[in-house]
Amino acid sequence: MRTARSLIIAAPATTAASASTQRAGPQSVGRIFTILDSIAGARVGATLSDLARITDSPKTSLVGLLAGLCAEGCLLRDAAGRYCLGPRIHALSMRAMAGRELAELVRPVLAGL
Repeated sequence: MRTARSLIIAAPATTAASASTQRAGPQSVGRIFTILDSIAGARVGATLSDLARITDSPKTSLVGLLAGLCAEGCLLRDAAGRYCLGPRIHALSMRAMAGRELAELVRPVLAGL
C-alpha cells in the first residue's frame, strides 16, 4: 500500500483532458494526480467546486477522494473549505529531494535555457 501512495507523488502531472485519453488505469488515479497538481499550483488552495471544474468531474465523485486524501494527511481543508497540500505530501517531497545535489536538480532546467 505504501508503494501506491508514493506513486501518486512521483508520477508526472497531466491535464484532465489529456489524462483521460492516455490513461489505462482506474479513473480515480488520474483524478488524484490532477487534484494534487492543481492544489500544488494554487497559492490559496482549491475548493471542491474548483477541483470539480479542473478535473471535469462531478463533486460527488470527488468528495470521497478528497476525504481519503485528507485522512491520509495528503491534503488539509481549512475553515473556508479550501484544500491545500498536507504534511504527508511535504514530507514525501522532502524525502524525495534529500541527498540530491543542487547541480543535479538544476541541470535539466539550465540545459533547457
